[in-house]
Amino acid sequence: MNIRALSLGTAGYFFTNRFHIALMPVFLTYFWNQALRLPLGFDYYLMIVLTTAGGYIYNIYTDAEEDDVNYSSRYRLFGRNRHTKAVVAACFFGGFLLSLHAGWIFVLYGGAVHFLGSLYSRPLPFNWRGRPLRIKEVPFVKNLYAGLFWSVALVLTPHLYVGVRPGEAALQAIVLSFALNYFVELMWDVRDMPGDARAGFRTVPLLIGERAAYWLLRMVHLLTCALMYYGAASGVLTPGCMLFAVVHLPVGLLFLEWYRRQPEKDWASHLYIMYGGGLLAAGMVWTHSLTTGS
Repeated sequence: MNIRALSLGTAGYFFTNRFHIALMPVFLTYFWNQALRLPLGFDYYLMIVLTTAGGYIYNIYTDAEEDDVNYSSRYRLFGRNRHTKAVVAACFFGGFLLSLHAGWIFVLYGGAVHFLGSLYSRPLPFNWRGRPLRIKEVPFVKNLYAGLFWSVALVLTPHLYVGVRPGEAALQAIVLSFALNYFVELMWDVRDMPGDARAGFRTVPLLIGERAAYWLLRMVHLLTCALMYYGAASGVLTPGCMLFAVVHLPVGLLFLEWYRRQPEKDWASHLYIMYGGGLLAAGMVWTHSLTTGS
């Protein structure tokens, strides 16, 4: 096996099984925490990696029908089987053990958040268009619901973990995290249009059309960059946020145009997450270099 084939295979497993998604809460939390200044240790970051992995692997378990269309079976490690449920249970149990020292209020809060997260893709005892309701199948609600976990829960959870009341920086981080997630969710909905249409889903791009979805993506992107720049310029957020906004404004638009032209958008959608993680890391380094230098 040559290096290229090995690299493609590794990336295939990494992207298809959402491993990179499990790491994103660490990048986002550390990025925002340079402004929030919460005393978070390694155990907190490990906890959110485990619980995010558990949530997304559970999502793979419940999404078997559409994943059969949207993903190649070649790289899929998880599906609707017993070993997938065992991995999900192990992830959440590890997260539970790491949360115990924060107290039972936090443990109960975490349990409630994870339960609500499971409702995103889990069939509910209600019918929707002739089959069991899943929140992710309800038009427009899907993106808003997911955004709440990647914004409100992402930012409030570390505050509750250390017992600190959130302030203005937390509010701005929530708004920006929601916008960043909404962009990704909508971009992935565009990618999954063929499979979602065949599975009978009615996502935002299928309802408003692909062209309108791209205009919505552009507006969300511009608003995100403007708010990020404002937060840094006002002194509430860090210099890394300004770097993020200045770089992301042109690069994000160029990426979106390139993404639009791709006939197969699977790899491009995952590359965007990697680009976002790299830009967050650059912002962290920039903030650290300026604050330590002063």
